[in-house]
Amino acid sequence: SVVTFTDSKQTFAPDLEPRDETAFERLPEDTWGRGGGFSTGTSADEASRSGAWPTPLLPLVLLAHADETRRGALAWELGTGGCSVVEVEDGCELLDYLDQHGPWVPLPRPDVIVAELDMEGCSGFEAICAMRRAGDLTPVIFINVHQAPTAAIAATHLPNCRVLHGDIEGGLLRAAVEEALRRQAH
Repeated sequence: SVVTFTDSKQTFAPDLEPRDETAFERLPEDTWGRGGGFSTGTSADEASRSGAWPTPLLPLVLLAHADETRRGALAWELGTGGCSVVEVEDGCELLDYLDQHGPWVPLPRPDVIVAELDMEGCSGFEAICAMRRAGDLTPVIFINVHQAPTAAIAATHLPNCRVLHGDIEGGLLRAAVEEALRRQAH
């Protein structure tokens, strides 16, 4: 499986300070990385072969969505809103990315996770439940595309999770990510 990094807002450069003009409030200094960053379209395999992962300068969103076209559109929306985005296809890849003992060590930790609630194989809900059992409280935004009412109700009871319903349009996802980042910074 291939993990793709997307950043359509800003080019990364060594020792580049984060800009204040992003769509998000500036996070506390200790949450910002310094480093070379990664270029758009860098695969996880390429980055792991090159050694240590650089730390992204923008807030990092881990995006798990089964539909490649929709996932790309959501990644573009978040990228133009001031985020770096890591795209994965399903809950298994999401967990693989977060696994610190996996094939790509160390990966940058996401600031927010956006996951389709109901995907084939390992769903976003199942992956986040496994994360919560392991003690990971990274903010999560579920996308309930298939209108799975039982899973959506259960997801709202998980700590630090929010559910958005239907096809998300008009900046709704970007606003939800901004809110999660603001809550996390305080």
